[in-house]
Amino acid sequence: VSFVSHPERDSANGRLFNSLFVIGRNGRLLGRQAKLRPTPISESWATGGDLGGPVLIDGLQVGLLVCADAYAAEPALRLRAAGAHLLVSSAAWWPGDWGPSGEWEARTLDTGLPLIVCNRSGRDGESHMNDAESVIVDRGVKLLTLRSADSTVFVVECLVDDGHLATCEVAAEAPVTSTTASVRVG
Repeated sequence: VSFVSHPERDSANGRLFNSLFVIGRNGRLLGRQAKLRPTPISESWATGGDLGGPVLIDGLQVGLLVCADAYAAEPALRLRAAGAHLLVSSAAWWPGDWGPSGEWEARTLDTGLPLIVCNRSGRDGESHMNDAESVIVDRGVKLLTLRSADSTVFVVECLVDDGHLATCEVAAEAPVTSTTASVRVG
């Protein structure tokens, strides 16, 4: 299963969204989530979306968040109330003064759900995401932190035990020309 973050255009009205797509092993679209509250100025091109329900992936209900939608507890709590067992967030969150500062860990404590964050990596024009973290968090603890100087796909395998992530390991990684990430949960 692949999680891909990409701009989306609504064919009915032409509005643009910053969206996270879930693509199944058969190449079919399993679900999508548009960012709820686009960041002023840097995402002035995007329209805010509505929070959808969890997406069923291999028998697991997965709640989707886009970047700063994981900043506050409310969207994650609504996904848990809708039946999510796991949260996945795409992100383009730079480290530093405005970077993540415990928000991801807090969402796992707020909801009791594990969270996988697929952050951007590498360089894109003026954007340097070399130190940006992609993380797997459960019970307030980062179980795995991934960084790359290049745009990279990480394939991560996680063992789930009693609704929580027991272990997570990098199964493979490969540099690419666009930012994508895959996670296998089993």
